[in-house]
Amino acid sequence: MRLTATGWDKNHGEREIFADDLTKPQTARIDGNGSSVPGAVISNVAPTIMNGNYLWRVELEAEEVARLFYLTHSDKSLNDLTTMFAAFGAEQEAKAKAARSKKAEPTRRRA
Repeated sequence: MRLTATGWDKNHGEREIFADDLTKPQTARIDGNGSSVPGAVISNVAPTIMNGNYLWRVELEAEEVARLFYLTHSDKSLNDLTTMFAAFGAEQEAKAKAARSKKAEPTRRRA
């Protein structure tokens, strides 16, 4: 994972704030009872002196996304995951269909 910032008002190029390999074991989240909780916390020390407005960008590798998914969903059954993916897929298809319909509509001219 890379976290970068690029100046918004005055762009002096991309600046890497920090980079970390999220596929390596991370510290587990612990609840108030000392039990491990599914989830992930990403943190790192990054000495910065910044002033102004910045565009922040996070880059994740596929393996990192998979690890984060595992850390946040390892408590769910295969059936729950299948249901979740089906709902997500239906939602994405509905959005794509709406976008195609909107694009296919003829543009109206104003008089």
